[in-house]
Amino acid sequence: MWRRFLDFISSLKLTLACLSAAAALVFLGTLAQVQLGTHKVQMLYFQSFFVWWPLETADGWRIPVFPGGHLLGAVLLVNLLATQFRRFQWNLRNAGLHLIHGGLILMLAGGLFTDLFSIESQMQLAAGETKNYSEGTRDLQPVRYVKPYSITLKKFTHECYPGTGIPKNFASHITLNDPAHAVSRDVVISMNRPFRYAGDTYYQAGFGRDGTSSILQVVRNPGFAAPYIACGIITLGLLVQFYFRFAAWMRKGSAT
Repeated sequence: MWRRFLDFISSLKLTLACLSAAAALVFLGTLAQVQLGTHKVQMLYFQSFFVWWPLETADGWRIPVFPGGHLLGAVLLVNLLATQFRRFQWNLRNAGLHLIHGGLILMLAGGLFTDLFSIESQMQLAAGETKNYSEGTRDLQPVRYVKPYSITLKKFTHECYPGTGIPKNFASHITLNDPAHAVSRDVVISMNRPFRYAGDTYYQAGFGRDGTSSILQVVRNPGFAAPYIACGIITLGLLVQFYFRFAAWMRKGSAT
């Protein structure tokens, strides 16, 4: 029975089933965004172990109807680990495959780590205002995250498409002050230009109704480097695998 279980968790069928379920989850989540919004769909579909029906009830009675993003990611991670240790032969010729699988494992593990431990909050600043904290919610309770530095909004600018009120680009001109590290510098945070400092990443999320105040999304993600490292490992694995394949093809050609 134990051997059958190991065969199952390392099988290609389980991999294909998880990938198909993930594709269906993305499709369903995209449709649900129309009514629920992006943030709520992210929590209910992708940052959960199950998708429940109904999604919300007054008495809390719900039943699971589909695997959520956390469950699919965890099963895929176990599947890749089992496949790596049970089905691949450990030799130099398979080094590329080992690196590719290792990169995929790191990418999945990093994604789960990010979903479980990243912290999102907001910092709203009026022109000339200084803050050393951001605000968010945890278990529906307001939380203040104090920073060892402060941010001052010098100026907020926004542009709209000609003839419309649709925002085209908006940016916050801030001053960062960190006396403990003797840091004081001006930074521009725009829609496609986030700012990273001391483990926090600041994104330009919006602006106030007066058009002069800025709303910054603050994300603290301890696993932010995992996708970049994983992509590097996968790329190296592809290059190594290509080298061995090309070398084998050259030896075969020279032999004939």
